[in-house]
Amino acid sequence: MALSLASKASGNGKYGDVTITKPSSLAEGDLMIAFIASATAGDSDSDKAHTGPSGWTKLQGIVPNNGTILTVWGVVATSAQTAATNFSWASSATNSNTTGIIYRITGALAFGSLAINVDSASGHSYDYPTASFGGLTTEYDNALLLMCGAEEAAGGNVNFSNYVVANSNPTWTQQDDLYYEPSGVAINMAVASATYPTAGATGNFSITMSQDGGDISGALVAIYESQDSTFNADPLVINATLPNPTYTADANFTADPLVVTSTMPAETHSQTDHTWSNTDKSSAPSWVNKEKS
Repeated sequence: MALSLASKASGNGKYGDVTITKPSSLAEGDLMIAFIASATAGDSDSDKAHTGPSGWTKLQGIVPNNGTILTVWGVVATSAQTAATNFSWASSATNSNTTGIIYRITGALAFGSLAINVDSASGHSYDYPTASFGGLTTEYDNALLLMCGAEEAAGGNVNFSNYVVANSNPTWTQQDDLYYEPSGVAINMAVASATYPTAGATGNFSITMSQDGGDISGALVAIYESQDSTFNADPLVINATLPNPTYTADANFTADPLVVTSTMPAETHSQTDHTWSNTDKSSAPSWVNKEKS
């Protein structure tokens, strides 16, 4: 099954907290990847990292001292996730605004370990207009790459463009460009996707921003197709020599009972009537007729 960004959901929150509605049609075995970004607005507290929902694994956590917090999370959905209404993240950073997005991905190894579905890399810098970060090595062909860039900016909306990996750069499609500024410093985050056809090192990845702001954070995630449906087998060999046929009579059979017709031909009787007549033997010597009346 090919990988697909099947549905998504996003949300915003003041300070370091954000709640995101569950992506539509979430089913057990679907993979979810979440990108959560907060603007610190100069908050240098040591404990600013996001904490995530139960069952989710933190893939990356970028917490610069005075810049953009970016964390990446993943989970293979079980009944606990499909039963949920939404998912929440929190941070102790008191001076930040937060935005986040969840992607529901189908075609990853159902119920598999997250470690064999996903690789990730991340980093932060103050480069402008283009920030560059260390890349990763994909394990399988046709990996789905998700590249995320996040930047806080006092001046408002930042546009992201020119998504690049140094080696064999594929064609990128920007999926989302999020902006949230209820008051104070804005948080900006964008995500783009591409298919990396051949397994191997991506080299550094980079993103260009339209506006200077605080430290820029970035993350790159590689997601793999199900590998359990691919196998190599020896060719099937069929022996074309057939044994001589053997015929076996079936000795079990059911026959109608023998019916004998008992009709016999009618008997024919014939008789000859005999009429007795006395013969006159008076002329014979010493013959005496006996009376037979």
